[in-house]
Amino acid sequence: MITMKRLFSLGILAIALVLMSLPPHAAAHRAQATVTIRVSTWDSGTGGLKPYQVGIAAFEQSHPGIKVDLESIAPPVGQALSWYIARVLTEIAAGNGPDVMLVPDDQARYFAHSGQLIDLAPALKQYNVQISDFYPNVWSLGNLSGTTYYVPKDWADLSIQYNKTLFKKAGLPFPKAGWTWADFLRDAQKLTVMNGSHPVQWGVQLQGDWLRAGFLYFVHSGGGQVLSPDGKTTTGYLTSKASRNAIQFFLSMYYKYHVSPTPAELSAFGSLNLFNAQKVAMVFDGPWRMADPYEKNPSLDFGVAPVPIGPSGKQVTEPFWAGYGISKSSKHIAAAEQFVAWSASPAWAKIDAVFSMPANKSAAVAISMKQDPHLKVFFDQANDVAPLEEMKTLNFDGDVTPALQHLIEQASLSGSDATIQSLITQTSAAINAKLAATYKQ
Repeated sequence: MITMKRLFSLGILAIALVLMSLPPHAAAHRAQATVTIRVSTWDSGTGGLKPYQVGIAAFEQSHPGIKVDLESIAPPVGQALSWYIARVLTEIAAGNGPDVMLVPDDQARYFAHSGQLIDLAPALKQYNVQISDFYPNVWSLGNLSGTTYYVPKDWADLSIQYNKTLFKKAGLPFPKAGWTWADFLRDAQKLTVMNGSHPVQWGVQLQGDWLRAGFLYFVHSGGGQVLSPDGKTTTGYLTSKASRNAIQFFLSMYYKYHVSPTPAELSAFGSLNLFNAQKVAMVFDGPWRMADPYEKNPSLDFGVAPVPIGPSGKQVTEPFWAGYGISKSSKHIAAAEQFVAWSASPAWAKIDAVFSMPANKSAAVAISMKQDPHLKVFFDQANDVAPLEEMKTLNFDGDVTPALQHLIEQASLSGSDATIQSLITQTSAAINAKLAATYKQ
């Protein structure tokens, strides 16, 4: 998420003065009664851990009988967040797992299916958490099959970020709410600049094998789905007419219109941020993308627009989310419940709003949007976030992702209108075989 350069006073001196005013026996009794819970996250570093540190300090101040140890379990370079989940589950199996775990959205169903999480609904009711305070579609991401396993810590969604200078140079109006796929493609074509047969500026940067920021958005915006509701097949979903048409439109921007660098071309640029370098005029991304021009190219004149509306006629965007869950094996479930309930409180939301996008509506309006007006577009799309395909099935990363990424790679290298439909059929069969093996186990 975006790191904002603003800190809260934690009131540590006030805590110290209160403790000093207590009689010695009271302090001793209090120390004996203190319960320590462990909270795990994959975040690391000064910027990554700062929101937790500020929030935990405030929690401990208001819950003097509970101490929180923050455990950073950062995946090694090149490893996905599934590594973090595997590590946490290993700790739980060994009897020394954390009490509270931050779980990423793409691993939420797998972790819940492991049977290691408690239902949070009773505790949320006990501590009077007002679900109406939250963006409904964001809150519902933590509810699987009618059980509330997670309370959202923070979230984000997908938007179009665009270079105002390049739009003006091309004589194009800035994109705005209500624009369509046709508008988007028209702009991308006019913003693509060729030197002979080689582009020197692309109209858009599609996100290649990052499925949620490209492929899945187009499928959902086009009225399609990849998986059945039970997550066990792609037949009639990935292979539906709506999905096929959306996939063809998405991939044609690589092989037919050439308005985006291909995944292979992106790889050749290495770590260069093409949007920041003004090599692309538009990019699909989340709010964290804005941190780079803020810090490295503050002169870049950019704006944020909602994602365009597809053939479904509905505004659809993709969410990014992380939520707290409580381990069934925790020896301090009551204290863990207090921590998670407090993480859903307005007090924590006000802290989180300084560092990232809170799921609490009032904190978003009062803090996040005021300190960064660009964030308003992301929050305005909160009720348009699509249910996550990753939450439908047990092993999306293993069973679904590789086949879809292969489809994108093949199409971007040598695709054509004649071959795409055949590739979709082959991809569907490959995924179905993987799903059948997973659910047979």
